[in-house]
Amino acid sequence: MLRRIPSREQQTGAEPSPPTVLESAFRLHQAGHAEEALRRYIEAIELDPASEVARNLMGTLLCSLGRLVEGEACFTNVIETNPFNVEALNNLAGARKDQGDLSSAENLYRRTVELRPEFTTAWTNLGSVYAAQGRPTEAERCFRHVLLVDGESAEAHCNLAAALRSQDRFTEAEAEFHAAIAANPAFAAAWCGLGGILPFRGLLDEAEACCKRALELRPDYPDATNNLASVAKARGRLDAAKTYCDDVLRVYPNHVAALNNLGSIAGLQGDLITAEGTFRAALRIDPGRGVTQYNLATTLLMLGDYVEGFELYESRFEVFRRSLTRSPALDDKLRSRQRWRGEVLHGGRLLVWAEQGLGDSIMMLRYLRRLNARGLSLVTVLCDASLKRLVGAMSVAERVITLEEADERLEFDVHCPIMSLPLALDSHLETIPVRVPYLDVPQAMIGLWNTRLLDARPKVGIAWAGSKTLQDDKQRSIPLEQLMPLLSIGGIKFVSLQTGGAGDEWHRTGLDGGQYIGACHDFLDTAALVMNLDLVISVDTAVTHLAGALGRPVWLLNRFGSEWRWGLKSETSAWYPTLRIFRQPSPSNWDPVIERLSAELKELTL
Repeated sequence: MLRRIPSREQQTGAEPSPPTVLESAFRLHQAGHAEEALRRYIEAIELDPASEVARNLMGTLLCSLGRLVEGEACFTNVIETNPFNVEALNNLAGARKDQGDLSSAENLYRRTVELRPEFTTAWTNLGSVYAAQGRPTEAERCFRHVLLVDGESAEAHCNLAAALRSQDRFTEAEAEFHAAIAANPAFAAAWCGLGGILPFRGLLDEAEACCKRALELRPDYPDATNNLASVAKARGRLDAAKTYCDDVLRVYPNHVAALNNLGSIAGLQGDLITAEGTFRAALRIDPGRGVTQYNLATTLLMLGDYVEGFELYESRFEVFRRSLTRSPALDDKLRSRQRWRGEVLHGGRLLVWAEQGLGDSIMMLRYLRRLNARGLSLVTVLCDASLKRLVGAMSVAERVITLEEADERLEFDVHCPIMSLPLALDSHLETIPVRVPYLDVPQAMIGLWNTRLLDARPKVGIAWAGSKTLQDDKQRSIPLEQLMPLLSIGGIKFVSLQTGGAGDEWHRTGLDGGQYIGACHDFLDTAALVMNLDLVISVDTAVTHLAGALGRPVWLLNRFGSEWRWGLKSETSAWYPTLRIFRQPSPSNWDPVIERLSAELKELTL
């Protein structure tokens, strides 16, 4: 119970004025004298019980002291008297949000902006609730509304950038961070945000400079220090990255982003047990954080725990908020329809849709035959155009359509993302369908390539680069010139399987064997070509999966940090029995791998 301290007016015998007492309370509040301010607010309310301003301000002070229930009572009292008091509605929403009741906070903020559409603070708060709920498109609309009212708001530009980044719209997000800095060059949050997004374009020096500028403006800024850890990690400076994370966690032990960074660093160093423990510690702090669930999922999958791993792997849809297909209307339909989780359909129509890279899709095509084995004959597969004929040749789907062909008219009862098939079919490490080949290539196509490739020498296909759209492509791809010791081995017919811009590098070397891949218009053509090769050597690309799925001998050049489907140490694969893994002994160190490959390839020609 607060003890009343006589006011100056009471001490001098003067009659206290409610506005004077309220003004005194507010000054004390602003000066940080919380307990004195609280007593004066109580006095102001006793003098004027109808004062909405006094109750609002007292509620705000109570909430700042962590006394949320008492603060909420102040705001509720105001609203009961005046349901149109937008300040009280906004403040009550904030109290509910701080108590974890995001749904109630959302409703109150929406009521607030309905009553006062120009109330930018409430729009900002509503956007932050949507962001916390994992609804970035709604958050984006809120922040854009703020900018319509105040186009020079650095905070609004920064908030909009964060919403765009969470939708993987990196170019737009970067522009908004720049706009925030232009509006307020001393806005540390904008510099930090820009430093967090530039690595996606490979601009590590610029990212580091931005983070350091943020720390100049706000020396105790854990997010900026954590971003420096990400930059160091991207450069392969794992010890430095760990030091940055430790600096954050020493002061902020519950900093979930730094824990995630620390766990991923441990994984890159091959310490999966520490990585798992770190991610689990982060989940204990924030159990609903999708990125932590995803990081733990890939760690568990790397460790071979496919039961919990694939369950947590569903978090990828929260982490990577990109379009599911190329039709927004079909995306909406997929989100609204029931997901298939392995139950018997009794004649229902199942849509299996490709969601990630081409190699991922090829890897998961093995499960389509299990759908047929369960009596599911009404199966439609939605995939990239380059895979359509390959899937069709398997004769396991009633219909195969491309992403370009699909729209909201596509009919199905339930659907399943292709990377969720192992979970739906309860597939464990020991029960992966490993019988190869599980792809079918028409003999006429194989025969056609046989006549084109007539050569008595062993025929070896080569792929050395992945898609540059992936952030870690530099870690998995190899410059072609670095492979020249391998390609100079005599007695072998090398065949380029590299497509895209990287494929043009082959022609500049003067080597033969680069003319064939240009005649392959899709993966069925490439599969027919691969069926005529004695060996495929590839970095982690779709070609690796294709050769493995066809049961052809394939040597994978695997980066040091690896990837969950290739495990961490074994030279064999749980997914492809004909695949051998040649691993980097240390980050970015391909030379020992190429030396070993060359030695083993020479033995094959003896």
